[in-house]
Amino acid sequence: MRGLKLLFILYLMASLLQAQAQTPQRVVDIPTRPGATQRMILLSPPDAKATVVLIPGGHGGLQLSPDGSMKWGAGNFLVRTRQLFADQGLIVAVIDAPSDRQTPPFLGGFRQRAEHAADLKAVIAWLRENAKLPVWIVGTSRGTQSTAYVATELEGSEGPDGIVLKRFGSCWHVDQTVATQPSPCFQGLQYASAMRADSALSRRRGARVMDHIQTSSGVPDNSFETSGLD
Repeated sequence: MRGLKLLFILYLMASLLQAQAQTPQRVVDIPTRPGATQRMILLSPPDAKATVVLIPGGHGGLQLSPDGSMKWGAGNFLVRTRQLFADQGLIVAVIDAPSDRQTPPFLGGFRQRAEHAADLKAVIAWLRENAKLPVWIVGTSRGTQSTAYVATELEGSEGPDGIVLKRFGSCWHVDQTVATQPSPCFQGLQYASAMRADSALSRRRGARVMDHIQTSSGVPDNSFETSGLD
């Protein structure tokens, strides 16, 4: 009996420590276009090194409530692993569909439109202004459409410092240099040194591309495949 009580106490202590380790999250709404706002979940760990904007796949309509609960997408690869990014010292912004796209088809047919680029431009600017850190955009599945489109449409300081296309396993560092040595895009993700210069983004932005992504977060690379919410 005493053994059971001890196990119960240890379980409660472990649960408390885990809860204390979680980065507090809040919901932020920022104005983007006339009559539209962009809602996102924001995690801000201390001493952050960079900021990542996580764009879910599927129809992209998380339908976030002010308390951070969502009607869809909790099982999405990027949504459910947001704490792991924060654990690596990254400010995390998980974006919903904008306020004027909160009904079906949500981001369907919208990911490659100027309005979507305008929304993400406002998100990037807000994060840079508030954190004073580089901003990377990470997309999974259909979220890669949003990510790649924004990277090609937004020039210079309006665009992201880099992008990660999770579905395709590619990292694109958006600058005007040619990488000669393998280097991580940000802590928590590791990339091999294979370079390509045959993409539209590379030709247009002078981007460098590092392929063969490996996650070091402890989450299997194909773990989202069976969720149906990638």
